[in-house]
Amino acid sequence: MNRAVSKLIIAGLLAGLLFCLNSFAAEEKAIYGQDVTSENILPNGMTVILHETPKSPIVSINILVKCGSSTEGKYSGGGVSHFVEHMLFKSGDEKEVNKTVREIKSFGGTINGFTSRDYTVYTVTVPKEFALLAIGVLKDFIFFPDFDALEIDKEREVILDEIRRNKDNPASCLSNMSWSSVFKEGAYKYPIIGYEDLFTRLTKDDVEYYFYRNYSPDNMIMVVAGDIRNEEIYPEIEKVFSGVKRYFVNNEPDYAEPPQLSKRLEM
Repeated sequence: MNRAVSKLIIAGLLAGLLFCLNSFAAEEKAIYGQDVTSENILPNGMTVILHETPKSPIVSINILVKCGSSTEGKYSGGGVSHFVEHMLFKSGDEKEVNKTVREIKSFGGTINGFTSRDYTVYTVTVPKEFALLAIGVLKDFIFFPDFDALEIDKEREVILDEIRRNKDNPASCLSNMSWSSVFKEGAYKYPIIGYEDLFTRLTKDDVEYYFYRNYSPDNMIMVVAGDIRNEEIYPEIEKVFSGVKRYFVNNEPDYAEPPQLSKRLEM
């Protein structure tokens, strides 16, 4: 066999190998998929964003409620958004308190929440096989709380202690001073946790009123990301939230801030 023929054979083998490798890579992508994002709106108005990340063995579920310290209206400066967030973790009677946390932990997962000026977020991360169970638990946790008067009084003391500790925290003081210096009129000037005197005035009725005015599915965005299949999990999510009805929501952020026309200095 001469050298030219040998080169042709080798070239042919290499071409065949490359073709096989490309075919395998294409098949692998078809099997494992690529990151894919989709957005849908449930019949009750909740926005659902799904993000496939197939190579991750976990699923993260986040529900963002479009309410925070800038949307508190007549409760501005009182920290009611933050109070509601705390109370969802304490919902129910003494035997039921922390039930959701225990359930999520039993799946090998974690649950947390936080409040900002524009929104409140609840987040759960679990192994992928518990994703739907976790979504169901989170649904009950957010939409069907039981605001127990005794637990409200207990949690009030916890938050009051947090407010007082923030006064001794230089970072918290600096942050609050910055916001109150930049914003002079609108609700953005208030600390998220609220002022102590205004917070102590909040009653059980105030907490419930604010909850039902804001925790409506059409005022929320749910994001599910991880090892999921969008076309498979979305119909299941529809079923989970089929019994959740929307409320009337009117919580536009307070943007009533005049333009700043000159340098502002706070001492």
